[in-house]
Amino acid sequence: MNTNLFGTPVVDAKPGLGQRAHLTFRGNVALGRHGWLRLTPAYSLALVRELLKDSGPGDLILDPFSGTGTTPLACASLGIRCHAVDINPFLVWLGNLKLTRFDDGAARAVKSAAIHVAESARERGAHSWKPDLHQIEKWWDAPTLHALAALCDAIRNPSRERSEGVSDLLRVAFCRVMIQSANVSFGHQSMSFKKNDNDARLVNDSNADGQLPRRRLRGRGQ
Repeated sequence: MNTNLFGTPVVDAKPGLGQRAHLTFRGNVALGRHGWLRLTPAYSLALVRELLKDSGPGDLILDPFSGTGTTPLACASLGIRCHAVDINPFLVWLGNLKLTRFDDGAARAVKSAAIHVAESARERGAHSWKPDLHQIEKWWDAPTLHALAALCDAIRNPSRERSEGVSDLLRVAFCRVMIQSANVSFGHQSMSFKKNDNDARLVNDSNADGQLPRRRLRGRGQ
């Protein structure tokens, strides 16, 4: 009989080891802040909670490779002290943001700011900054890259004042759109490029004058 990492018997739906997706990043997708941005090699909240079941407020947990912050966020929810470290500045930012307390008005503020960002992005020209990445066209086609650049510029250079917390949440939303619109597959440990399918685009072609059409900046099915 198969067992999990802790020796508990597991009955697989099919013969063999099985994927045990609940122990990977897939187990975090629908779990609030844990699902904000996925890192394919990440482990799940279920695994962390199992490891923490014998820990309490008097303990100090050290996570020297904290990644997307699953462990410190789980510790915070359980009242356990945690010291987390990571060498990647982006992941340090993301982990700290996941641990940030937001007031009751944050959701409304983010929604209002997102609408303003979308409207502002539509008014921006075709000369927004784009990262100097080798063969960037393999990641995003030209219209998609133009839309992403306009959104990024509108977030980085707001035309009206907003709090740093709201700006950070907009950056998380932008990262999600950037990942979802990329011509790559993250369904396994390694990354691979996939064929660009018109049905999979989150954005549409630009108008002849280079302006972003209204439907470009809206999600699928909206």
